[in-house]
Amino acid sequence: MYRDTRISHKTCTRTAKSAPYPPCTVTAFWLKYQDSARCSRRVTQPPHIAGPLAVIQRIVIEQRVIISTIIVILLMTVSCKSRRVESHYQTELEIYNDLLDTLYSINFCNLVMLEPADYFRFNESVDSSRYYKYKEKYESKIEEFNSKLDTTLKVMFVIDTLKELILQPVKNLIISEIDTANMFYYELLDKSISKRTFNIDSIYQPNVVFRYYSELPDTFKCNYGFIDNEFWIGSLGFSRILMDREKEIGIFYFGYQGSCTCGYGGYFLIRKINNRWRIIKKIITEVS
Repeated sequence: MYRDTRISHKTCTRTAKSAPYPPCTVTAFWLKYQDSARCSRRVTQPPHIAGPLAVIQRIVIEQRVIISTIIVILLMTVSCKSRRVESHYQTELEIYNDLLDTLYSINFCNLVMLEPADYFRFNESVDSSRYYKYKEKYESKIEEFNSKLDTTLKVMFVIDTLKELILQPVKNLIISEIDTANMFYYELLDKSISKRTFNIDSIYQPNVVFRYYSELPDTFKCNYGFIDNEFWIGSLGFSRILMDREKEIGIFYFGYQGSCTCGYGGYFLIRKINNRWRIIKKIITEVS
């Protein structure tokens, strides 16, 4: 262990073989009767060792603090982005629920008769007598059609994905359709938004049951109408909705098919007015 200069007759020699082990018997016996405080004395590290160790410990602590801060910032960023994405999706659902009644009409493809105003527009040579006869026939047909619908389950099929929306390819078309009063839509034309799975339970329309488009039979050939005690209205497809930061204006694509030879699709410019969404402009790009 070491030689005690104060008590010269108590010696203990340690060999290389015994060095790693407890002190020899004589010295251990002698230490047994010494002051206990002497044995618990703190050994101070020399400056050339203690200084670098303190610096290393401080650096380690600082690194841990930095890493913890970065992790917290990343978690907060991911959380905020997730909330923004979810908020956008909820606004999309709000919009489609507000506008569903105006996006399509059951009569459009299933009545097989033009509305009187459209009939007159496409047949300007028709005199008033023929026009009123047509109108009377149309109203009778509507009454008969609606009476059948009142006692029949109405079903609409919906594609289960809100499709990706990229406006760059149709930017010039939309600009040509926008008047100077609606130029604020320009800010949306260079944006895009990716697709998202769509839960049809999130939309509602009175007296209409929504089903996924994938539930249609494999043999189905777009012959919607009265089928198996139900009235299949047709199918709908929605895109994602591009909106401004304040969520006051937006653009989306919507498509409706009511039969094999009847349907349409296009871009809809919308705006929030008095806390309700309204269609400002329809730009129809597909008609059948």
